[in-house]
Amino acid sequence: MSSAQKSIMMGEIFEVDLPLAGDFQMSNALVAAGLCIATGV
Repeated sequence: MSSAQKSIMMGEIFEVDLPLAGDFQMSNALVAAGLCIATGV
């Protein structure tokens, strides 16, 4: 099972396909990625 998500970040469209169960887990992964980018990790 996997989830696909299209996101727009800094004017570019990214398609992410992660093997996660459910949209909530995909949402968690995208928030974690955004926090890493915002804090420079």
